Order: sequence, then C-alpha cells, then structure tokens
Amino acid sequence: MSARLAELFEAGEEWDLGASYRQIAAENASRCFDDYAGIDHASHGLLAIARIPPSVERDRRELRFNITLGILESATRGFSSDEVEKAYRRAEELSRNLGDKQYHFASLWGLWVYRVVRAEMGVALEQAESMLRLAQANQNPEELAEAHSAIGLTNLFQGKLAVSVVALENGLAAYELIARDKQNLLLRLDPKVNCLAMLARAYHQKGVSDRAVSLGEQALAHADYMEQPYSIAFAMMFLSYLRYFRGEMTLAAELGMRSAEIAEDQGLHQIRAWAKLSYWRARGESQAQRKESISLMKEALVQLENAHARLCYPQFASMVAELMVLDGQFDEALREVDRGINLSAETGNRDYEPELLRLKGQIVSLGPAQDQHQGQRLCDLAVRMSMEQGATSQQIRALLSSLALRLGTKQEQTCRKNLREILSRIDQAETSSEVLLARTMLDERTVKANSQEVMEYWQKLLSHSRPPREAAHVSP
Repeated sequence: MSARLAELFEAGEEWDLGASYRQIAAENASRCFDDYAGIDHASHGLLAIARIPPSVERDRRELRFNITLGILESATRGFSSDEVEKAYRRAEELSRNLGDKQYHFASLWGLWVYRVVRAEMGVALEQAESMLRLAQANQNPEELAEAHSAIGLTNLFQGKLAVSVVALENGLAAYELIARDKQNLLLRLDPKVNCLAMLARAYHQKGVSDRAVSLGEQALAHADYMEQPYSIAFAMMFLSYLRYFRGEMTLAAELGMRSAEIAEDQGLHQIRAWAKLSYWRARGESQAQRKESISLMKEALVQLENAHARLCYPQFASMVAELMVLDGQFDEALREVDRGINLSAETGNRDYEPELLRLKGQIVSLGPAQDQHQGQRLCDLAVRMSMEQGATSQQIRALLSSLALRLGTKQEQTCRKNLREILSRIDQAETSSEVLLARTMLDERTVKANSQEVMEYWQKLLSHSRPPREAAHVSP
C-alpha cells in the first residue's frame, strides 16, 4: 500500500508525501529482507527528496534514505562497492551536521566495513576506533557491540589475535545488555553472530580448534534463532571454513554449498562468492574434480578482485595454491602464493601470511627447483611470524614442514623438541588436523628420513588431512 501511495503522490508531483511513503516502503521491504525492493524505494525516495526545498527536516529524511540504501546495497552489491561508500559518505556528512548520534554511528559502521572488505586495514582500524569512542560517549549497548565487533574483526585479520579476542568478548558482553528487540537492530549482520564467528576463527588460529567449532555452531544457531538470512548465510560460510581448516572436507563442502544457496536466493553476491570458494576448495580434494575446482576458484578470485573485495585474499590464494600443488602445477601455485604474500604486506591483512610462507617453502622444496635450503628458511620465517601472532595452529604446521625438511639432519631433534613443547600446551582431547598429524609425526618409529611417509605427510599438510583417530593417542 505504501509503495502504491508513493507512486500516486509522485505522479501528482507531491514530492514531500511521495518521499514519506517511499521511506515507509523501503523500511518495510528491508524488514522483510526484500533488499532489491528496498533499494528501489530508497532510490526513488532520494529522487523525490531532491525536489523538496532545503530544510533541516529534508536533511533528516535524506539521511534515513542513505542509511537504508547503504545497508541494502551492502548486502546485495557487496560491502566494497562504490555505491555503498557513496551512500554512507553522504549519511556521515548529514548525520554530523544534524548532530544525529544514532545515524552517525551507523554511517561510521558502513564506512568501516567498506574499508575492511577492501582490506584497507589501517584506515579500517581508525574507523573502528572512532566508532568505539562514539559508542562509549553514547553509552549505547547496541553501538558498543558493533564497535567492539569491528575492532575485533579488524585486528583478527591483521594477525593481532590477543587484541582481537578481548574486543570480540567485549562485543558479546555488550550485546547481552541490549534492551530493545534484537530483531529490529539497525544493521543487517547481527553483532552476536559476527562476534561468535570471528572468535571461532581466532580460537582456531590459537590452536583451540574444538572450541572454535563450538563457537561457530553457536553463531549459526543464533542466526537461525533470529531468522535473519544474511546472518545465517554468513555464519554458515564461516563454519564451512572452520571445517576446511580441520580437514573435514565433506562438512566444509556441505556448509559452503548451503551458504551459497541462501546467498543466491537473497541476492547476497559477496557472501555467495566467499561460500563458493570454500565449497570448491573442499570439492577439489577429489582428483576427478580438482582441475575444475581450480578454474572456478581462479574465476571467483578475479571477480572479488574486480569488486575490490580483497579481505581474505591471502587465504584464498593459499587455498587455490594447495590444489595446484596437488595437481602438479608448481609454477602456477608459486605465483598464487607470491600474490598472497604481496597482498598481505600491501594491505595489512597478515593473519594468513605465516601459512603462505610455509606453503611457499613446501613448493620450492618439492617443485622442480627442489631448493631445500630456501624451503627451510621460509618455514623458519613462518614459525617466527606465527609465534609473534600467537597463531599456534599455523606455528604447528610450519614446524611440521620444518621437521619434514630436516629429517636425518642435525636439526631434526631441535624441531622435534619445539613441536613437543607446543603440543604439551594443547589439550590432549584436541582433534584439529595439524595436532593429530603432529602427534603422529613425533612418533619416530613411523617417519624416517627420505621415506615415502615423508611425502605422504607433505600431502596431508596440503590437504589438511586427518590421520586415524588412534594417532591422537600417540605420546608426544
């Protein structure tokens, strides 16, 4: 009804009333997750607003339209699109001039997510810190949850795990203080879902993968409870990546496909691309489907690059390179890894850099050059960087590669000692693929220098493969 009334008033050049009904129609569409209809109404509303004489009230209405448009364009076109930046930039200007605290925070959030998805990490962190200062001044729990979530996510992808975990836990605490109906929060991605998903990734990196899975499942359960398609697709996509990290490829593929299907149905193109990358990587574990998976992943990476969505590109580069190595495409894999390493340094998105360095070490050792010395140097660098980040899972993987390269040398026992020391700090019940593999590798009776087993363990690292469960009981 509101949309029809808007059309009638616009036809009669009653722009003030037309804009009013367009706002109602846009917000109704947004609440029903009919994003494209909401974008259409908000866009028409802005055209009507442009025909109204300047006033404070006119600016307030233009502000609401731009916030609505920014939220919906983020979901459909992607967070990194120019249309999103344009809407939130105008909203930030209007809200600042009007002194509107609520919409000013929302505009800052939009500009933050635009920067972070583009992997402009330094600017994104400054934006997130501005959000936190505003939220603290307003003493608004909803804003505090969003701001802590933003700071946690930004630090996480910069490789600052300790800072990230504190911020994300603060975000969860603030969320529980929100008094109003959480179904009607201003922004599209539920902050509790975001905090839980990011904590899950952080805990996996810290080497507590079983807890990470629990947090990821909590994120998905909460998204289901909220019945928010965007949050559901987002949580499912993140859980898919957790399963991939753990070598649980069947689950990774299932979750990735389900997330992509929801995203496709809702027109969430960026979420769909991220989910499909996880699905194709998991599917590529099968030799019969590997070449097609590599091709599709490369196409998706080009699309993300064209959309300036470079967040996580270093991880995606590592994923496709793993399949290339398994397929014998060493030169292509090396180019992809170097691209990921260069982007890590360029953008500040460094959380996956240790794994890229380890993978490069493996490639130069196994590939045509067979440069063992360079491979060892790269693995050692990966060990140091992962230690600085507190990324225990990547540190274990780097030490495993270092051990495989040094079997039969004077440095072998040092590698074993370092690996045992790390494993001694990890719960015996932990079942991540790298922990199980490390426990098996430390059994000197089964892994000998220059043996076929060494090559098999290299492949297990590439595949994130899970050794038999009895390996978990091998004494370190």
